[in-house]
Amino acid sequence: EQTVTVQPSIRERIQDPTTKEYSWVSLPLLVDVPLIIPRAGGYALTLPVSKGDECFVVFGDMCIDAWWANGGVQNQADKRRHDLSDGFAILAPTSQPKRLSNYSTTSAQLRTEDGSKYIELSSGGITIKGDVTVDGSITATGTITGES
Repeated sequence: EQTVTVQPSIRERIQDPTTKEYSWVSLPLLVDVPLIIPRAGGYALTLPVSKGDECFVVFGDMCIDAWWANGGVQNQADKRRHDLSDGFAILAPTSQPKRLSNYSTTSAQLRTEDGSKYIELSSGGITIKGDVTVDGSITATGTITGES
């Protein structure tokens, strides 16, 4: 269903109304949070989501239930606002301990996290590092060079 379960990693400081003491409280587990998937013009970028991946959750201003179930323009199913059940998960924000090593600042890359395999688009051309499997035809113009 292209949803994830998210445990918010930022705790909230709450004051007990009776004792007036403060404590740090974890937010509840967010279940069935829709993924925001980059897509437009008939194309989509899909990524395998793994347990422990970090994400950013944004919350809809109003109830998203009717839109989520039916798409298009919908009337608000419940009269709630700013609710934890109306979140969307954006994969990609990363804390410093999980940042990418050897991040390219001069090219666009689709790559593995460790950088061992990638497709790179730069001003010098396109580079593919890793094994390549083609299921279909290859058409080429110009010079084709190979090494064994």
